[in-house]
Amino acid sequence: DHQEIHFRDVSYFRPEEWYWTFGDGNESSQKSPLHTYAENGVYEVCLTVSNENSSNTSCQELQIGPVSNDNVTRQYDISIFPNPVEDYTRLVFHDYLPEAAWIMVYDVSGNAVYKTRIYQESMVDLSMLLPGVYFYEVIDGGKILSDGKLIKA
Repeated sequence: DHQEIHFRDVSYFRPEEWYWTFGDGNESSQKSPLHTYAENGVYEVCLTVSNENSSNTSCQELQIGPVSNDNVTRQYDISIFPNPVEDYTRLVFHDYLPEAAWIMVYDVSGNAVYKTRIYQESMVDLSMLLPGVYFYEVIDGGKILSDGKLIKA
């Protein structure tokens, strides 16, 4: 379930208390809570950690699945590496949780040569492709989130 998220505290300096807000009106005082969102959307998730000396709050925007009112100019933080690739490349969504995402790979003529389902973090097997230049699109909910060039060594 792409709406069920396991959050993990990776702070340092010996935190003793945790306070999470998930951007949907829910909160938790667990160190690494499991939270389920009711629907796709953009949420600001904040974590406040504290100990006997101080406290610190960190917030990050999280988009879960495609959102119809999403800003069309938004740049998604999606990594594909290594590139050039020999057989496998790793695709990671850094600020987006896909609902039903795909990567489409095209040859230089624009013909689709490969398609596979991808998740938050996926290993993509490109071993069947011949060496050369290819282009890719990362798609979720019919929306192109990222595109670029792949080089197969």
